[in-house]
Amino acid sequence: VSRSLAIWQGSTSSNTIPPYNDYDVTLEETQYVIESDFGDVYGYSYPSSLETIPLENSYVQYLLSSNEAYILFDPQDASLPVIEGLRSELAQRDFYRLGKTVGFAITQANETYASYPVVACDTTPLPTLYLHTFNTTTSKIYQDAGCIVLEATTWQDLVELKDRLVYTMYGIM
Repeated sequence: VSRSLAIWQGSTSSNTIPPYNDYDVTLEETQYVIESDFGDVYGYSYPSSLETIPLENSYVQYLLSSNEAYILFDPQDASLPVIEGLRSELAQRDFYRLGKTVGFAITQANETYASYPVVACDTTPLPTLYLHTFNTTTSKIYQDAGCIVLEATTWQDLVELKDRLVYTMYGIM
């Protein structure tokens, strides 16, 4: 996943990046690192490039309203390799540093992920972040019952939606 993101993001020989909203930003290999009040925040996109992606603050507050959350995904998603990387980063780094415990759930039964519960947005018992790609004309972030949905047309768009959400969770955007 990192290799794919590195190719997509490109590389630079300089680590000097302009600050964003008074937050220091550096580039370490393929990720931007932004110093926040909660520690370093990592993303694949520079924040100003994400400002046109609408994100309601209530979605972020909902995801952070509990000490626990689910990350939901479809095991048949065409972008599953990227989703695997993003959900790992979200659980082990992004939500974790905010004091949240994250479990994984799937949209349909699957032998590979047999240990994960099958969850639907209308019956999820926890605030749930649903990552998926879909053959649609626009990528967007929206709420569907108990899920905050990152719905992207491509895996690159999904990465940008994830960065937009994380930067907002940490108060950078």
